[in-house]
Amino acid sequence: MSTQNDTYVTESHPTIQPSDDDKPGELGTARLYTSQDAKPKVLPCRKISFALTQRVKDELETLVKRGILVLIKEPTPWVSQMAIVEKSNGSLRLCIDPRALNEALQRKHFKLPTFDDVLPTFNKAKIFTKQDIKEAFWHIKVDEESSKLTTMITPYGRFRWTRLHFGLNVSSAIFQRHLTQALEGLEDCINVTIEVRPKKKQREIMRKNLKMLKERCKDKGIKLNPNKASEKQEEVTMGHSISAKGVQPETSKIEAIEVLKMPAPQDIHDVRRFCGMVQYLAKFLGNISEVLCASSQRKTRRFYGIKSVSKHLEE
Repeated sequence: MSTQNDTYVTESHPTIQPSDDDKPGELGTARLYTSQDAKPKVLPCRKISFALTQRVKDELETLVKRGILVLIKEPTPWVSQMAIVEKSNGSLRLCIDPRALNEALQRKHFKLPTFDDVLPTFNKAKIFTKQDIKEAFWHIKVDEESSKLTTMITPYGRFRWTRLHFGLNVSSAIFQRHLTQALEGLEDCINVTIEVRPKKKQREIMRKNLKMLKERCKDKGIKLNPNKASEKQEEVTMGHSISAKGVQPETSKIEAIEVLKMPAPQDIHDVRRFCGMVQYLAKFLGNISEVLCASSQRKTRRFYGIKSVSKHLEE
């Protein structure tokens, strides 16, 4: 199967070379289920600004050409509104507003690996590689009946999605299950949501494992994003910074919650928000509970302990 960004591996240096095929990867087909008591909703079309009109048309046309969207004429019980998101690179992301549909979908429970789950596997690892899967959820097709559930209304007609939609609350579990099955058996390979991280202690073993990972991805129709790949690094980030030195909080996140750079909480809502942010450092501050225990006083809603937290953050 010829795919865009298919992985071609050489013995000396694994690389990712794009092909002319613009279709998403292929990881299988899923079916969406709604609750028996769910009531289908047909929502009205949202207006879009004149400035976005042509760009939205172009994006819809592109998605139809790629087979990700299908223009439909027949009635469908579910019709969601279109949401438009402008990405950091200036391009548009079109999606459905999934709130109504999410309330009706039955969750397919599959345990998603957390940071604490995978942390022990990094024991004594010194070299890390991170691979990002291109358009990850679109690797999963949905059957026709499920596709009709994702019908989206636009000023230019109704379209249904033929691929797993990233706005659905079931998408992460469905994709993770397919990815886990596809990468089963690979040594020293951790897949977390839509990033795949091979890890090992020696460069030669890393090279071998990376070669096997890319070959498996090619065989399973998984497309990697070379622009977001980082190979054979001494440090990798996944919510925390991981290296041979151990686990450390990311510098950017420390700066974001540093007490000295943020105003003191003024009410109970500020207190709760602050505590949630500081909780990120829980595993690095042994007495975090003591630091936060006097953070608020219900009656007066005055904040205490900010100097104490500041002191511990500085340490």
